[in-house]
Amino acid sequence: PNNEQAQTKCMSPLTKRNSSSALLLIAIAVLLSFHHPSCVVLSCETPHHQHLPHQEEHHHQDEKDAKVVTMQSIVHEEEKVDASTKCVDPTFVTTEKTEEDVESVKKLAVTDATSAEEVSQTDDGISNKVEKTIKEQHNDVDSLLQKANDLFQDDKLLASARILRSLDKEVLTSHHHEILRQAEDCESLMEQLMKPPITTTSSSTSSSSSSNKGEEWTKLGERHDGKHNSIIYYKQPSSTTFMTRIETPIPPTLLVPLLSVLNETDLYSTWLPYWNYPFRLGVSSSTKLQQKSRVSQIIQVKVDVPFPFAKREVIIDAVSVDDIEETGRIAIRMTTPKTSSDDETTVVPYPEQGVIRQEFEGGFLFCKCPEDHPSLIQVGKGEGEGEKDNAGDDDDDDKILVYFTITLEDKKLHLFPQALINFVSRIVIGHMWDMFLRVAEEVKDGERPQHSAAIEEKRGVLYDWVEERIHAMFERLKESKE
Repeated sequence: PNNEQAQTKCMSPLTKRNSSSALLLIAIAVLLSFHHPSCVVLSCETPHHQHLPHQEEHHHQDEKDAKVVTMQSIVHEEEKVDASTKCVDPTFVTTEKTEEDVESVKKLAVTDATSAEEVSQTDDGISNKVEKTIKEQHNDVDSLLQKANDLFQDDKLLASARILRSLDKEVLTSHHHEILRQAEDCESLMEQLMKPPITTTSSSTSSSSSSNKGEEWTKLGERHDGKHNSIIYYKQPSSTTFMTRIETPIPPTLLVPLLSVLNETDLYSTWLPYWNYPFRLGVSSSTKLQQKSRVSQIIQVKVDVPFPFAKREVIIDAVSVDDIEETGRIAIRMTTPKTSSDDETTVVPYPEQGVIRQEFEGGFLFCKCPEDHPSLIQVGKGEGEGEKDNAGDDDDDDKILVYFTITLEDKKLHLFPQALINFVSRIVIGHMWDMFLRVAEEVKDGERPQHSAAIEEKRGVLYDWVEERIHAMFERLKESKE
């Protein structure tokens, strides 16, 4: 102890001050180490012996160096703490960085806005294209519907139906469905007439092969009036149904007069035959109820029948079909229209008291006559006059084959005597057909004043058009021949 006290007394004031400074630095370093454990502190030991004067200078310099190193370490640790704090806390942003970020955000906002505008424009463009497409489709549908209506009014029923069948059924009205129904009836008629009949007699089957898939008919006979050769068929498939079928080739020059005779329904009673002996039988009146289009019309025909049977009448809805461009054919479909008390537009009256209305179905078809048609073959076997007249009238032109068929439905047909049915099938039908052809010839030659007057009156609205359509039909036949 005494030695230590002696040494303490011998220490110079500078040495004591240096020791105090060193202790202070150590204390500060210890305190910082609690807050920053990663801090590295360099310290110096307190000397326990007395230094010589030259040693004191070196010791003093070492202490100064130690203090500098220690302070640098503390500053370095503080910078680390600041950097760490800046990374954690986003509020520590320099002014330069903040300006750069703001510009980046602005550019990003502009890019987003541009992209949003482009997307919006793209969506608007797609929407506009869809709306335009839908509008065009609606316009196309409306245009097609209008075209179908115009064709129907122009008596081109099948052409109208072809357009309607290409459209969605949801856009069709009841009127369009009625057009389709009539077209199906006309197509069925044309298909039926175009099939060669399978002919039979009371003892044999001849003329056509069953491979043609035609219907079976009884050949009633052939008629030759000096200018035309006709073949007449009939059949009675049930006790309430009577059917007949007639085929006659005619020269092209007779087609317009023939159509005029058919069209002038108010004049039927002036030329259709009427019998008073051996019993009363024949057409008593014919009335046009409605002119539906240029040619199509609804007519009422009343027929007297023998006592004790009541008077009969038929209502005929005659629909003209101009299918020249497609098939080169003209057809007239005739059916009995349905009456309904709910239909305010109907022109069909209810039957008068004491009059029985018969169901009627039939029609005409005009088309190119096949070269091997049986009636043409019979020309060479006919009488010389008939052969000469038939051959001498347009012998270089194609013949037009006229088909006619009629089906009568009468619930009391089975009550009629068989003699009356035979008279109708063998005499009445053939005679009426001969009169039809004869009147057409007289109209052609100008020998029917009433028909001539009607033709001239309607020429501008009807018969000029009929002649133009017949000319188109002949041109079509010539093209098919070539």
